[in-house]
Amino acid sequence: MSTKTIPDILIIPVGISYDRIIEGHYNGEQLGKPKKNESLWSVARGVIRMLRKNYGCVRVDFAQPFSLKEYLESQSQKPVSAPLSLEQALLPAMLPSRPSDAADEGTDMSINESRNATDEPFRRRLIANLAEHILFTCSLYAVLNKRGCGGSASASPSLISQEQLVRKAASLCYLLSNEGTISLPCQTFYQVCHETVGKLIQYGILIVAEQDDQEDVSPGLTEQQWDKKLPEALSWRSDEEDEDSDFGEEQRDCYLKVSQSKEHQQFLSFLQRLLGPLLEAYSSAAIFIHNFSGPVPEPEYLQKLHKYLITRTERNVAVYAESATYCLVKNAVKMFKDVGVFKETKQKRVSVLELSSTFLPHCNRQKLLEYILSFVVL
Repeated sequence: MSTKTIPDILIIPVGISYDRIIEGHYNGEQLGKPKKNESLWSVARGVIRMLRKNYGCVRVDFAQPFSLKEYLESQSQKPVSAPLSLEQALLPAMLPSRPSDAADEGTDMSINESRNATDEPFRRRLIANLAEHILFTCSLYAVLNKRGCGGSASASPSLISQEQLVRKAASLCYLLSNEGTISLPCQTFYQVCHETVGKLIQYGILIVAEQDDQEDVSPGLTEQQWDKKLPEALSWRSDEEDEDSDFGEEQRDCYLKVSQSKEHQQFLSFLQRLLGPLLEAYSSAAIFIHNFSGPVPEPEYLQKLHKYLITRTERNVAVYAESATYCLVKNAVKMFKDVGVFKETKQKRVSVLELSSTFLPHCNRQKLLEYILSFVVL
C-alpha cells in the first residue's frame, strides 16, 4: 500500500476457540501440585492424546472484513493518549489524598476516562456478554452498599447516580483486568460500562427514576463545588465535538433504581456469585499482605499465598473453594505489582518482591483490603 501497488487490503478477523486443554499438568497445578517444566515432547503427547479422544470441539468465527486503508487513515487523525496504568487508575481511589477524592471514588480517573470516551467517537454496538453484566452487578452492589453505610444524607437509599455507578464499574474493570478481556482494543472501560448500563435499563433490571425523585436526590451546593473547580480542559465535551450533537444530552447524569422483580433479583444474585471466587481470592491476598515480611522471592511468595488459600478452604473458612486456584494467586500478585503495592527487583534471574514505601504503613494495607471488599457481596 505504501508503494501504491495495491489500493487497499481487506482484513478478516478470525477467532478460534476450543474446549480441550493441551497442557497435561494444568489441572494438577491448579490443585496445588508444583509446576512441571513442559517440553516439546510433552506438548506433542498432549496434542496426540487430545486428537485420539472422540469428544470436544473447535469453533472458528469469522468477523466482518474491514479496510486497512480506512483504519490507518482514521487512526492517524485521532489523538493518541497513553492508557492509564493500574497504579494511576486505582491508587487514587484506594488511598485518597483528600476527603473529596474519597467521596468521588476516584473522580480524576473517571474524568480522564470520560475525556477519552469523547475524544474517540466510537459508536459501535457492543453485544452484551455475561462478563459485563457481572462486573456491573457487583459495582451496583458496591455503590448501594456505600450509600447505605455513609452516603449523602439527602439521597434516597433506593436511588443511585448513573455516573457514580459507571465510575465504580470502571474501577472494578481495572481491578480485574488481568482475568480476561473486558473491552475491545478500540474501547475504554468507561465506554463499555456506559453502554452496559443502557442495556440493563433496556432489560428492565435498572429503572430510571421519575423526574420528581431525581430532583429530590440531586446534588446539593456543597457537592457541586468540587465539580465547578475542575479546569475547562477536563470538561465533558470535546473541543472538536459538533455543537449540534446530542451527545451531551446522552451523558447527562440521572438516577436509577434496581428492579424489585423476583426474577431480576435472582438474576442479580446469580451474577454476583459468579465473581465471588475472584473477589475472595483478591481480598484474601490483601489480608495475607498484612503479615508480609520481605524481601521474598516471588515463586516462594506465590506458594505461601496459595497454601494460605488452600488452608482457608480446608478449614471451611472460604465461601468459594474455587478461590484457591493457582491462576488466581498469580493474577492477584500481578495486580498488586501493577498497582504499586509491591516493588519488583531481579536477583539472579529471580523476581524478588518487597512492599513499596506507600504500603509500608498498615493503615494503607487496610485501605487496600477495604477497597476490594467494597465489591464483595457479604
